[in-house]
Amino acid sequence: MSSVKHVFGFVFFAFAIWMAEPVIPEWLPLGLWGVWAMAIAVFLGAFDVTKGRSTPMRMGLQALGLIAAVYAVILIVGLAAGSIDPVRPLNGLGGVQTVSRTNPEARMALLTSRSQLSAELDAARSDGKASLVYFTADWCVSCRSIDRNVFSQKKIADALTPLKTFKVDLTNIGADQRDLMRALDVVGPPTMIFFRADQREAKAGRLVGEFGADQVLKAVSVAGAGT
Repeated sequence: MSSVKHVFGFVFFAFAIWMAEPVIPEWLPLGLWGVWAMAIAVFLGAFDVTKGRSTPMRMGLQALGLIAAVYAVILIVGLAAGSIDPVRPLNGLGGVQTVSRTNPEARMALLTSRSQLSAELDAARSDGKASLVYFTADWCVSCRSIDRNVFSQKKIADALTPLKTFKVDLTNIGADQRDLMRALDVVGPPTMIFFRADQREAKAGRLVGEFGADQVLKAVSVAGAGT
């Protein structure tokens, strides 16, 4: 029964890290996952050499513990190298840098009202450029995943460069944000809406919920912006 409690403790710890990701510094989750993995390694007896004859079960658990310990070390090394992705923690090594979650999102102009949206789309039409409107929020877990796994890829940054890009921050939803959501028929974040050069929505390119890099590239193509 004690072991079951420990297992659930690790599960709840992992869930807490996942839930806290949107509101803590972007580098911190990698360190917390490293601590989590090392705690599992200790629990499984990866470093326990004090006991006598090992059973096959204990040897198997120790092997899993050693794997967890190695993963924990990789996470910490990745953190020191500037990575933020627990799935690809070594991206920061060998000259391959992980793009911060603020890029290319940082290049997106902030939309705060419906009238501003109309003015920006009119300007994009005059320039003959396709447009993107991205609804996001700091508390949105899926948005954080997109920032880490989609915006971190150079091909996405390159694909979005020719577009006029805008974002609507729904972290603190007010009357203007709700008006923008109604105007574009948006339920919530994350939502990406692509407009062609004539600023009519490329409806086949609308992305709702958690999506991947390939879906973004396809949506850019549907909007006629090229890649």
